[in-house]
Amino acid sequence: MHNRRPGQFLSAVAVLFCLGQFNAAPAAAGRPPSPRHGPLAGLPSPPGAHIGTIMALRDNAWLELGAPAADPKWGRASGRAWTAKMPLAPELRGAFLFGEGVHGYTKPDDHYMDDLWFYDINGHRWICCYPGADTKALDLKINAEGFEAAKDGEPIPVATMAHGYEMTTFDPDLNRFMSMPNPHGYDRKALPQRERWWQAPPRDASPWLFETATGKWNRLRTGTPAPSSSFGDTLIYLQARQRAFFLHRNSDVWFYEISANKWQQVDARGPRPPFGIDATSCYDSRRERIYIGGGSYPVTPAGCNAFWIYDLKTDSWIDPQPKGSPCKGSTSFPTKNALMLYDTVNDVVLLVVHSWFDSDKGKLGVYVYDPDTNSWAAEALAVPDKLGGNNKPKNGFYDPASNAVMIHTAGDSQDDGVIWVFRYKRAAVRATRPAEVSPSGSAARLEPGPAGRSDILLCCDFEDDDWWRAWGSTKQPMNTTLVDGQAACGGKGRSLRVTIPRAEHMGTTLAYRFRERVGEEPEEIVFRYNLKFDPDWMQATSGGKLPGISGTYGRAGWGGRPVHGSDGWSARGLFVSKNGGDSTAIGFYCYHADMRGKYGDDMAFKPPLQHGKWYGVELYCKLNTPGRPGERGKNDGILRGWIDGAPAFEKTNIRFRDVDTLKIEDVWVNVYHGGATQVPRKDIHLYLDNMMIARKPVGPRMAPSGH
Repeated sequence: MHNRRPGQFLSAVAVLFCLGQFNAAPAAAGRPPSPRHGPLAGLPSPPGAHIGTIMALRDNAWLELGAPAADPKWGRASGRAWTAKMPLAPELRGAFLFGEGVHGYTKPDDHYMDDLWFYDINGHRWICCYPGADTKALDLKINAEGFEAAKDGEPIPVATMAHGYEMTTFDPDLNRFMSMPNPHGYDRKALPQRERWWQAPPRDASPWLFETATGKWNRLRTGTPAPSSSFGDTLIYLQARQRAFFLHRNSDVWFYEISANKWQQVDARGPRPPFGIDATSCYDSRRERIYIGGGSYPVTPAGCNAFWIYDLKTDSWIDPQPKGSPCKGSTSFPTKNALMLYDTVNDVVLLVVHSWFDSDKGKLGVYVYDPDTNSWAAEALAVPDKLGGNNKPKNGFYDPASNAVMIHTAGDSQDDGVIWVFRYKRAAVRATRPAEVSPSGSAARLEPGPAGRSDILLCCDFEDDDWWRAWGSTKQPMNTTLVDGQAACGGKGRSLRVTIPRAEHMGTTLAYRFRERVGEEPEEIVFRYNLKFDPDWMQATSGGKLPGISGTYGRAGWGGRPVHGSDGWSARGLFVSKNGGDSTAIGFYCYHADMRGKYGDDMAFKPPLQHGKWYGVELYCKLNTPGRPGERGKNDGILRGWIDGAPAFEKTNIRFRDVDTLKIEDVWVNVYHGGATQVPRKDIHLYLDNMMIARKPVGPRMAPSGH
């Protein structure tokens, strides 16, 4: 085993993957998911029995799942060559497939093969998002923005991609699929009517966008020159930066700024990679790097390194000159033969060489690159001969929630595909006591009480610069700053300051997702933390939200989305402030199945907290007993709260849910002022420290009074 930093080791609980429900990954911070319409409405699907089989995979294990179920109207997705990635949509629990197969191909249903598909992981089924241009009935116009569009103005991407290459990605912040075009002209025979209306698109065009909330296509004018886009380019969404990286011809680096809807070209430093187009690539969110290599036209000369790094922090190309090399020394691993994926659980790059078109079958294998040691593993891991030997096109993705690579293989433009699954390694576990290492990755400097306890899932004392990684986040949450000295809890170490800016609602938001971090969702949890309201909190004009516990599943239980026992629930933290006051009450803000209004119920603790003073806050939640199918759950759910170890609240007759598929999805650290309208008149601040998530009560961690 490669050596790893303490922050990379997960709890032994993570090894015991849950064989039950496999729910959605988090919605982007600060952007609750909108109700969806169209073909993706209702996602994520309930997990099928196959999910348990995937979760039980051992190290270096392959599984043939077989053919996904067909879309009831449009059938199954076809295979497509030179299309490496299927962009993962974490919240929807699936991945998109886009890009043509055989040039100029019309499917048996008379639709051109510029269709968009979604593979539903939980349901092991295909969903057709867009069936492709109807070759018999296509009749478009040029809309006001200058794009080909339907009569209602919806832009339609007709024959935009000869192949997918690495030119598709997914934006989980806005929940939309993105692609950059590589137009080709192969469609002229199948779609001759385009000559009546076609004109070149504007030069200031965004990527193509498929909006999952509406099930419709979109493309925008940016007001800035867009990059040239052609065969074999690279598009990657960078969630930590909320922009997309685009590489044209492996030489021109561009960024698409999502919020500003602008293109920006960058003069990258360093020598350019020695390969041409059609490289495989992946994004290392931990180091803010893009790994890329193995391209063609030209292929990297023999004896040279074909695996390069683009460093996003410095906008520089780097030849890492790693120890060892993949592909038995070959410098060619393009999209028709390989997938390059960043395994976030094991912190390695997996180069899956799955095919040998114009190559040597002996190069098949999974090659593993360790970023910490800058080295390739000496031996490749085997690819099953049934998969590698079929020499059919393959497309795939890595799914962090299942810690698995998923590969679709089918004949080019044929709908005979099956899904294969591969696990490199289970989450690494270090042989040490729980008190020495936080099971979630943060260095756990535990106080004597909890030391040695195996039920502690997370300890976060904010002493590490990248403390947020232990929560599963890829970037520091908004409006947060580490402080030390007298501002810190007890006047020692560091604490987290959260700012709610003047005239804004949002302070910060992040979540500890149990399924993602420990492999299962509990039904009972304790969340403890230290809290101080700054004296400037007197400028707060109303109440709002604090850290708490929830199971909204992106469906119900927040933002005026009432719950009904089967869709969600929440028990977030609450604060109630009076403008000009010197204290603030806290409590639970609860959406439960017996709620009567549109919004959650306030459940206040006693006593209120004085501004300028640290307190220990402990929250306990135990879900109620679910009902039998079709029946109500019992009113025996429990919420308890403590302030500095003293009981501050208890309610023992709560009906959170009726069904057993609702569990505790996350601890949600959300600091939010007001409801829909009221905002603070000046910047206000609060401080957090010593956060702990456990299965049993842990007791307060007290801070000296006055700090």
